[in-house]
Amino acid sequence: MKFNTCGNSTSFKMADSSNAASSPGRHQAFKVLYDLTDDLSALGPDELNPSFASIEREDKRYDLIEEIAAGGMKKIFRAYDRLTRREVAMAVLVDDAPKEYFDPFIHEAWITAQLDHPNIIRIHDLGVNEDRRPFFTMDLKSGQSLAQIFSAPSNFQPLETFSKICEAIAFAHSKGILHLDLKPDNIQIGQYGGVVVCDWGLAKFSEKDLTPEPEIGSWDLNNESTKQTGTIHGQIKGTPGYMAPEQIRQDEPKTIQTDIYGLGCILYFLLTQKPPFGGSYDQIMKHTLAGDLQEKLRHNRHIPKPLKAIISRCTMQSPNARYASVVDLLKDIRRYQNGYSPAAEETGFFKEAGLFFLRNRKLCLVITASFITLALCTSIFIFHLIESRKMELQSRLRAEKSEFRAKKALQLYEAEKQALSELNEDYFSSLRNMNQLRSFSYFYQKPQRALEEQIKSQNEFLQKNPNDNQVRINQAYTLIIKLDFTEAAKCLANLRTPAPQGLAELCAIYANDPRFLKNPSEDDLVEVIKSARKVGFSNYRLVNKILIYDAAIRKNKKGYERVVREVVHFYNPEWSDIEFFYTPKTQHLKLGGKNLTTLGVFLRFEDRSLLSYIKLRSLDISNTDAYNLAHFQHLLLLETFNISGTLISTPPTEEMFPRLKTLIISPGQFTPEQISALSEWLNVVIQK
Repeated sequence: MKFNTCGNSTSFKMADSSNAASSPGRHQAFKVLYDLTDDLSALGPDELNPSFASIEREDKRYDLIEEIAAGGMKKIFRAYDRLTRREVAMAVLVDDAPKEYFDPFIHEAWITAQLDHPNIIRIHDLGVNEDRRPFFTMDLKSGQSLAQIFSAPSNFQPLETFSKICEAIAFAHSKGILHLDLKPDNIQIGQYGGVVVCDWGLAKFSEKDLTPEPEIGSWDLNNESTKQTGTIHGQIKGTPGYMAPEQIRQDEPKTIQTDIYGLGCILYFLLTQKPPFGGSYDQIMKHTLAGDLQEKLRHNRHIPKPLKAIISRCTMQSPNARYASVVDLLKDIRRYQNGYSPAAEETGFFKEAGLFFLRNRKLCLVITASFITLALCTSIFIFHLIESRKMELQSRLRAEKSEFRAKKALQLYEAEKQALSELNEDYFSSLRNMNQLRSFSYFYQKPQRALEEQIKSQNEFLQKNPNDNQVRINQAYTLIIKLDFTEAAKCLANLRTPAPQGLAELCAIYANDPRFLKNPSEDDLVEVIKSARKVGFSNYRLVNKILIYDAAIRKNKKGYERVVREVVHFYNPEWSDIEFFYTPKTQHLKLGGKNLTTLGVFLRFEDRSLLSYIKLRSLDISNTDAYNLAHFQHLLLLETFNISGTLISTPPTEEMFPRLKTLIISPGQFTPEQISALSEWLNVVIQK
């Protein structure tokens, strides 16, 4: 007998009625089933559907179990969902959070809920608790953060993990949303390799490049808590070492390249198991603004060169120099994994050939073996061919012995002639190199003599090689150092190729100008440097040589600070809000303005400050972008030096500034140990 119970009725199906009627045991079974039917009819709805009844009776959905994380104005709890019978993660505001944080908190949940991607944390529920404070629930992840994964042994694949992170961020960008807080602590790694990007609390809509979807773009997120910075919580937030420079400089827009910078820092962490920078908060910020990660990458021997190129492009100081999108970054990672060179790496023929061999090892080995076999067979054939003709050649050589001697003599003559020609070429090549060397190191020591010898060498060379284009251009440069634009224009008149940008234009302006035929004044020199900047002349080294030569021959240097100011402006074309106030009586210079970074010339034989051509006993560069004390080499008379508010973090030495007496710095600019060492030989003043 079979039976089915459905609601309050019971249906029966007799398997064998004749046998059931004749068996007492089966009579008893029928009686039990009949009684069961009566019992089912007596049951109420709650007893028939206990699960539904239990859900219907619930007046409280979540039970908080324990706090598992906290940060900023938010706490994360492990909670039990009574309705779905599972554990979830619940985000709530801290107890003392003001009400102006309620909307940004809700917006965080809204934005995260739009990102339905397997590598992004999922939002389950959003509501208001009994204390009338908002909360939202999300996946409860049992894995480790990216910052913890290296502490335990595992089959961790850094590039596969990074690719999944990139896929998640690319998806968010497609929705018009930026993360802005990418760091290892916000990446969760599951037990079986799952990757989840968490904590979208600083997320915002991109100010350019991306357009939010219509549903998202219609939300009013511009409340008072987000107007100031555009972040969800209305504050400048981020993690030092993983923040892009534009996040530190509040007046710059945040774009998809801001997230790409954070991805580059995460890739650096994945490959080195260390953060990009160490040290204090201020030190990390200075390293970030100075772009020191690029130099750090160049000296790292453990990261493969292609991946260093990818990280370098991700973390460029200028957002425009980074990848255009996360998709482009992901393509470069895939190219590297598949054995190709990434677009960010500059490779040559041999590197590409090596990569081709690695990608097609078997095919290349087969082809190589075939070539070796072919070469071997060809060699054997040639050997036999030579042997077969050997006797013939010997007899022919005996018959043509006299003719051969004549030809041999002619060949020796031609070889000697060729050797002589090559010797001349080597001589003139050496002469060109000697001129080039003299134009560098020797010039800085004895500019007048070096210039005379260089012109003499160039004239000798041009007598032998009148059509050498490069030497004519070099001679034009040499004459411009003397401000002899008339002769320089003649050198450029017969060039077979165009002159470098701005060179011909500058010569054309001042050729046959009577001011430059005798002794040009300081005002004339200032005008020349200004004109060079206007016509696009960009040879910084030549402008520096003009300054060195003029300073060496000019006897009266009263007012020479005007020349130095214009040279500094030439080296810093973006210099704005210019401050250059020189007091001859006290020999004090106040220097300031934006985008003022280069104040020195660095060569392998000479480091010299552009300010060394005026007498300085006191120098104030406070609140500028100066970052390197080497820019102030050869300021041997300097007694007072104000570097407060700059990016200089390396203390001066007594060898660099032998007469320095007073150094003015900002609080925290140097460590107590550095200040103590400086105080042994000079007076350190901390500017409040």
